[in-house]
Amino acid sequence: MSRPIHLYVSSSPELYLEREVVGQVAAALPLTIGWRIDHTPLPGEPRPDISGPVGQCDLYVLLLGQDFAAPMGAELREALALGRKLLAFRKRCSRSPSSQDAVRRLRLEWRVFSEPDDLRMLFLQDLVNAVLDRAARIGLEIGELERLLELSRGAEQRAQAGTGEIRGRGDAGKSGVILGREVWETNPQDPL
Repeated sequence: MSRPIHLYVSSSPELYLEREVVGQVAAALPLTIGWRIDHTPLPGEPRPDISGPVGQCDLYVLLLGQDFAAPMGAELREALALGRKLLAFRKRCSRSPSSQDAVRRLRLEWRVFSEPDDLRMLFLQDLVNAVLDRAARIGLEIGELERLLELSRGAEQRAQAGTGEIRGRGDAGKSGVILGREVWETNPQDPL
């Protein structure tokens, strides 16, 4: 079985709902392999060495809101230095001086959103495309490729219509592992 796809989500502290959206979208993709999702520690949480989770990630997701707070800068520098695929999203909101400076100085292709549902549509499009770009390395099967291509076309149509459909339950905004369907279907009583 393939290893899980590893996302690292670097986010402004107030973007908890948006972190949830990232986890929900990843969990809803029709893949047999699972996901490992690590996040920027929230204020008051311990801060592990970033080189581990950022260094091991397949995709680095940047969610910028009101503040560009520590350790976001160190996480971003590490991801860029290692050449990680970067998906950058910026919320329309009032900004602290550090967030304003990040927008001005960082030469990123920002996807701009206003609400979590906007992010849901944008992230779905970008995540599906990033997974498709890495299909051989990830080890996707033909059926998975076909479902992702269909999902990509549907995401583009929903974006044009202005409706994001993938929804989920809470707690997807915390670091964790999402089991792939292959593991779950093998032994649903005890997948581990």
